[in-house]
Amino acid sequence: MRTKTQTLSAAILTLLLATILTLTINIQPVKSTSAITINTDGTIEPPTTQIQRNGDTYVLIDNITTTITIRRSNIIFNGNGCTIQGQRSGSAITIENANTVTIQNTTIQDFTSAIRLTNTYNNTITRNNIINNDNGITLSSASNNIITENNITNSYLRGIELYSASDANTIALNNFTKNFRTMFISSSSHNNISENNITGSDYDGICLYWATNNTVQNNNITDCNYDGICLYWATNNTIADNNMADNTHNIALYGSSQNTVTSNTLTNSSVSIDIYSTSEHNTITSNTIFNNDQGINIYSTTLNTVTENNITHNNRGIHLYTATNNLINKNTLTNNTYNIYLSGSHNNTLSENTITQSRHAGIYLYDLSEFNTIIQNNITDNKNVGIYLYWSPNNTIATNTITDNAYDGIYFYWSNNNTITKNAIARNFRGIFFWSSHGNTISENTNTHNYDGICVHGADNIMTANTLTNNDYGIALHGSGTLIEANTIANNTHGISLYDSALNKIIHNNLINNTNQIRLSQSTSAWNGTYPSGGNYWSNYNGTDAESDAIGDTAYVIDQNNQDYHPLTAPIYAFSTATINGNYQLVQVISNSTVASFHFDSSEGQLLRFTVTGTDGAIGFCRVIIPKTLMASSNSWTVKVNDQAVESNVLWDNENTYLYFTYTHSTKMIEISSTIIPEPSTLWLLILIVLIAIAAAIAPVIYKLRKPKKTA
Repeated sequence: MRTKTQTLSAAILTLLLATILTLTINIQPVKSTSAITINTDGTIEPPTTQIQRNGDTYVLIDNITTTITIRRSNIIFNGNGCTIQGQRSGSAITIENANTVTIQNTTIQDFTSAIRLTNTYNNTITRNNIINNDNGITLSSASNNIITENNITNSYLRGIELYSASDANTIALNNFTKNFRTMFISSSSHNNISENNITGSDYDGICLYWATNNTVQNNNITDCNYDGICLYWATNNTIADNNMADNTHNIALYGSSQNTVTSNTLTNSSVSIDIYSTSEHNTITSNTIFNNDQGINIYSTTLNTVTENNITHNNRGIHLYTATNNLINKNTLTNNTYNIYLSGSHNNTLSENTITQSRHAGIYLYDLSEFNTIIQNNITDNKNVGIYLYWSPNNTIATNTITDNAYDGIYFYWSNNNTITKNAIARNFRGIFFWSSHGNTISENTNTHNYDGICVHGADNIMTANTLTNNDYGIALHGSGTLIEANTIANNTHGISLYDSALNKIIHNNLINNTNQIRLSQSTSAWNGTYPSGGNYWSNYNGTDAESDAIGDTAYVIDQNNQDYHPLTAPIYAFSTATINGNYQLVQVISNSTVASFHFDSSEGQLLRFTVTGTDGAIGFCRVIIPKTLMASSNSWTVKVNDQAVESNVLWDNENTYLYFTYTHSTKMIEISSTIIPEPSTLWLLILIVLIAIAAAIAPVIYKLRKPKKTA
């Protein structure tokens, strides 16, 4: 039977044996404590059993806590899955003045730099685990190296950094997790960064700093707290085919020019592509940009091209803020709150974009955005307005297709001196709507199947040569001082509606088969010019033309205070020719023929031509109105019908020349030309100048003849 003392002694012995066993299990193999160097001759200094050499292959066979410097070229260092443990200082492995070295299969942690390459080239760093270092891999003046298939995690500063002309390196197929700035390339060029996975960077995924001609492609970059890819004063780089999501900014350019950003997929960020001040001549093309706050943001910079991108489900698809002279071209923008948004931005061109299903405005100009050109865009099926101008003057909106928008095709608010021309506007609530906007020119648009073709609340606007058909209201005007000229207004419920309007001039329009040609409420306007200018063509006018001048003999009566005293007896055709001194030039042809194929080219001189077509054998007539600023002669005109000169009746006023002539129908070519003959005052001035010149030439001769000879 055991005593208590024996039992206690046994317990103490058992505890002692357990403690010894535990210590034995946790004791690591002997580690190197002195820095190791692989010398140029291949020797290892100091000699160590932790690295075994087999020819040009060096194998780490145990964990160590020291650093290794490699000075021998053409070797392989195989970490063999072992760990090099540091104390947050120095570089675990340094390749210094050696080339064509491979470092592989090593776990490195807790160093200033895990692997450092200095003044070296043609090295390969592959399949290493690099954890908890200040910097993972550092290259300084190191070129043509391959860094591939490494895992780099929790770098306090940078996962990989390249400095000092570290050129033509390949960084590919690496996995980066939770580094502060995953990759930093400074003053280095022609590097290829591809097929890496980068996630959870505390700051940037990839940063190019004063770097040129690098390619960043086919990387997956997610969850960066700032920029997925950023360029600082970097030029001629290509950012292509990257998949980026959930970064604050997917791609950002700061003072960086002549870069190409192409074919990237960019989602779920605050801003997908940010282009900041002095970033110029960049091309942003063929990217897919989805579900961001802002798709592309161009901020206080100029001369960038944004083209052929697919931008959808963002708050602002493309946003220009105090940006100038940028080209936004051939993009597809769908289902953004604002597809394109300009704020305080000037002289930009928005062309050939497809703009659909915005939740507010297809294109929105705000805060003195002026001198922009919006041309040849397809703007359709937006939930509110196709184009919205708010406090934005002096813009041009031309040759766009604007259809099926829930509210207005084009909406102006406090926006003056804009030009809206040659747009096709259909099936919107209102085609064009102005509110408190003045001095705008609306010309040669086709507005059809809207509630209002054109609705204007404002003064001193110009509407010329538009075609307004099958609307509820062709033109609705609430204002004064507006010119409505040479429009075709047909088959609307109300042709022209005037409400609280005065001092408007409404001439040379075709009002054809509208249910109500004119709707008036407390309004008076001038419906004709003085003879021979004429008034409007009314399809329901039944007066006569005894003088054969295409102007009716009796007035067309709208109401007691509104009458067209010189109604036209045939439709009017209006053809734009040029803008001279800011004035829009129209040649207008009043004719019972079908007028087509109009041609005028100022380089050909004082000549215009067009065709007329009618029933064979019938008598046709034309009354042609030609601005004097376009064809200046008022005293020598030639009219030819199929090359045969015909007589014409010529009249003038201060602004135009009026030519009236007849012909026998089929299809005929009309040519009108003029010869400039100087006015008498000009002719006498030329004669006087010639006489003065002759007198000056012969005066010395006369003086010599009259001078007395000297006497002896």
